[in-house]
Amino acid sequence: MGNNTARSVSSPQKNLFWLRWALLIVSIAALFLALGRSFEPDAWLSDIGVLLLVGLIANIVYTTMLYTHSLRSALPYTLLIGDIAYVAIFAYLAAAQPALIVGLITALALLARPMLVEAIAWAHGAGLLLVSAGSVYFVLGSDALMATWALYLSAALAPIVLIVALNVWAGWYEQIERRRQRQVRDVTLTRNTEIARLREQVRTITEMSNALSSTLNFKKLLDVALDIGPLALRKRNVRRFVGMVLLFKPDETLYIANSRGLSHLQENRVLEGKSGMIAEALETARPVISANPGDDPELGTFVAFSDLQSALVVPLRARFENYGVLVFGADQPNAFSPDMIDTLTAVGVQATIALQNSVLYGNLMQEKERIIELEEDARKALVRDLHDVPTQTISAITMRLRIIKRLLERNPEEVPEELEQVEQMSMRVTEEIRHVLFKLRPLALESQGLAAALNQLAEKMQRTYRQAVSVRVAPGVEKALDDHQQGVLFYLIEEAVNNARKYANAELISVELMKGDNVIVVRIADNGVGFDLDAVQTDYDKRSSFGMVNMRERAELLDGTLDIQSAVGRGTIITVTIPLGEVRRSVTDTGPIPLTKLREKVLRDVERP
Repeated sequence: MGNNTARSVSSPQKNLFWLRWALLIVSIAALFLALGRSFEPDAWLSDIGVLLLVGLIANIVYTTMLYTHSLRSALPYTLLIGDIAYVAIFAYLAAAQPALIVGLITALALLARPMLVEAIAWAHGAGLLLVSAGSVYFVLGSDALMATWALYLSAALAPIVLIVALNVWAGWYEQIERRRQRQVRDVTLTRNTEIARLREQVRTITEMSNALSSTLNFKKLLDVALDIGPLALRKRNVRRFVGMVLLFKPDETLYIANSRGLSHLQENRVLEGKSGMIAEALETARPVISANPGDDPELGTFVAFSDLQSALVVPLRARFENYGVLVFGADQPNAFSPDMIDTLTAVGVQATIALQNSVLYGNLMQEKERIIELEEDARKALVRDLHDVPTQTISAITMRLRIIKRLLERNPEEVPEELEQVEQMSMRVTEEIRHVLFKLRPLALESQGLAAALNQLAEKMQRTYRQAVSVRVAPGVEKALDDHQQGVLFYLIEEAVNNARKYANAELISVELMKGDNVIVVRIADNGVGFDLDAVQTDYDKRSSFGMVNMRERAELLDGTLDIQSAVGRGTIITVTIPLGEVRRSVTDTGPIPLTKLREKVLRDVERP
């Protein structure tokens, strides 16, 4: 209370301070009535007038200093001096009236105490008592004072007791208030420090989250995810931090994609993820914390985790699919608070989404490159188809026309024969060009349906390549498939037929489309030379041809499966199974087993006598 006088004064203190003006008026009036003086100018100016003038000047000075911030620090000392001077004059005039002196001292002590610090308050009370006693002694003398000493002593006891009690109580209250203010300051400082730390942490984590969301760089994603760990542990006196990002390999083992605090010899380790904290985090999809990571069956195998006292494993999971885990370790016990676990869990979720985006982007870029390569292959194939026969035939026609031109001059009788050959060549090139156009986009597929398009394909194979192709489409197949499905299925069958024509050296290629209750089965078979399926599928993705890949992808577009059976000298059978209705809607959950059973049932029904 008193310590803050120089800086600020409360409204109650200011209201209490204005009572000094009332005290000035009351004290002057009481003194005047007690002395019985009249309003004679000389008497007024000689004694009470001086007291009133001192009181007015003191109160004006007090008020000015109270409302002037730059002067407020000197107010306690001015109160000390002014009150002592006023009491000295008042006691001098009222020496024979101890009750008036005691009342004035008591009132001034009460009014001044809220404005004074403890040391000045004691000086103020002692000064009022001493100057009043000195003034009385000066006026009455020793003889008169000794004659009435009992009266003055009993009167002095009251202000002494009051001043002592008031200062003791005020000092105790001020100590409590200072202690409370100190606690408030400490709490405020602690909270401000914590808020500043949290604000810095949130800002940094936000920046890192933005980096996770905006970057598609795989290495940078892992760096950002691990850098948040030490940031979260900065204020917990952690001297040593270990972090790892473990991601799944195709064989379902975990490899260290990035790390902090591991030696180079440990960075090539592979974990099974089948036991301990890692397995629990992957199974429950929740963070797992441990106070003894050195005892963990998998983390304990790392030297870096052997002497750590806290470890946290955060799963990297999205849509029921595990990508791996984030592992954080610290050398302090209980290093991971609940808020910190929530923060690192949020980081794990964000990192998983960013990692998923990175993987999807990588797959998209690979698919883009593959599509570009397929388009280039299709362009090359079109050029080959136009160059191999039509272009050469047209060149031959041009040469024949030149020959005919010369024959008209030399041997006109040979012209009809040459014209007939040119006619045959023109018809052949026309057929070849139509075949190329049919491969690009069969119009019959749009206008007449899948069965008509397959029959046209068989006819063109026969006319163009002398390849026998039989087509059998069961009733109801076309109605069960929409236009998009018929188009995808046509190009799949065309790919299979062309592959058989090129490589099987078969006398007959048969195409059968069969329909069951909830499935359509397509079987493309040939009686050609066959091939070793295992040998062909080895490193097939590195070959220049994508025939089998194209067929599988088109089957997947129909939510179906593709099965290839072949052996050297025994021909090839390609079976495509396409689900319908409820089977198609549940194929993602049930997998290929129900489709296999349905396919076998359809094939048995077809082959049954």
